[in-house]
Amino acid sequence: MHPKTISIFLIVIFPFLFTGLVSGQSDFELRYIELEGLKKCKPQVVLRELPFMEGDQLNQVALLEAFQEAEDRLRNTGLFSSVELSIGSISADNQVDVKVEVVEAWYPYLIPVFELADRNFNVWFVEYNHDFKRTNYGLHFYHYNVSGRGDRYELLVQQGFTHKYETEYYAPFLSSKNKDLGLFVNALYTNNSDLNYATVDNQQLFHRDVDRFLFSRRRLIVGLENRNSIYLSQGLTFGFYKYMIDPYVENNLNADFLLGRSQQRFFTIAYNLKLDKRDERPYPMAGYYLNAGLVKEGIGVFDESDNLSLRLDYKKYQQFSERLSLAFRVFGDYGIQRNRPSFFQNRLLGYQDRYIRGYEYYVVDGLDALVTQADLRFKLFDRDFNWGKLMFLESYRIMPYQIFVVPFLDMGYARDPWAAASNTFNERFLPGYGIGVNFRLYYDKVFRFEWSRNVLGEMGFYLHWDLRV
Repeated sequence: MHPKTISIFLIVIFPFLFTGLVSGQSDFELRYIELEGLKKCKPQVVLRELPFMEGDQLNQVALLEAFQEAEDRLRNTGLFSSVELSIGSISADNQVDVKVEVVEAWYPYLIPVFELADRNFNVWFVEYNHDFKRTNYGLHFYHYNVSGRGDRYELLVQQGFTHKYETEYYAPFLSSKNKDLGLFVNALYTNNSDLNYATVDNQQLFHRDVDRFLFSRRRLIVGLENRNSIYLSQGLTFGFYKYMIDPYVENNLNADFLLGRSQQRFFTIAYNLKLDKRDERPYPMAGYYLNAGLVKEGIGVFDESDNLSLRLDYKKYQQFSERLSLAFRVFGDYGIQRNRPSFFQNRLLGYQDRYIRGYEYYVVDGLDALVTQADLRFKLFDRDFNWGKLMFLESYRIMPYQIFVVPFLDMGYARDPWAAASNTFNERFLPGYGIGVNFRLYYDKVFRFEWSRNVLGEMGFYLHWDLRV
């Protein structure tokens, strides 16, 4: 909660708190919750995020904490550009009316796509000499809150390094009567003329053929998610995957790319458990997050994949003061079934956000991995910038921005029973450390400029970003 809001809150209710303490009545009963600012969003979307309901009794300390938690959770939905909770009125017998004021964010976006095909900016800029042939371009359509229930639809049309067509729909709950059961559907169609066909010296090797597609993927996933509580959810997904390669890949580049096959088909079933008590999801300062999943590839329909793996991701955030906090993360994979996966299925570290800092130019394949990351975050600035009439969207004219200095230490280990001798990071302790400057814009856009050093003594500056739409 903003300090100004807390001050107003205390000024307004202090006389009632004093009266309540003298009379021995220190609890407040929440009589009515008033919602203001809703246009398209349904009231139940807001109410399901509040850690209280009408009729609850809370003392003054618990009420303040509940207000802060409610504001964080409503911002975390991504549906609102502004959230504020306040006391509407207090009766003589300590009955309280709560006012929830929101400004809804802009929901539909049509965003031009221009992205790097490589794993990070440094790999593209340094190793591949910022070659624009290694980029993707197209259009990405987002529509949040399609029905007013917090659901999301996406459509991506992309050309360039990867020809991709992808559509996705997510509904956090299916009906007003059952606000716990959600639905997820994703379909993907891709073709690649450029192909990462092998890993040598823990670096990716690529081959390009402008006359044909070397690798194609098809995917359909349907999932159900049950929200057991405001913090805990469980998911079950079913998927169908189909990979196809040109004969040139199998005969000339890597016979193990699909384990000697020209195509690979398999069904998957996955269970996921998520426990989320972070204060702010894009850049948390306090709380914790747990995501654990069990994935089975191949369930007897096709005899082209047979793997079972466990994946864990745990994050802990400890705030020491308004400016200082510690972020700790441990994540890993374990192959329960020790069958050999295809080369394409064997990717482990160095992809998406699963990497060790200082090793941005490298990848580590395998079945098993364990990585820890620790960041000490010191907030230098916390300001607002007013774009004025330069920003045509009123919801985004005020841009909060924060700047952090972040020393960090990463440690990792990975194991690949079938690793080539040249991939020397296999079964080796991999430390990385350095310092960075993090920029957080609005609520959920984060840029990280980092200097780091790895076990080889290599040092460098790296750029990472997370731009959520």
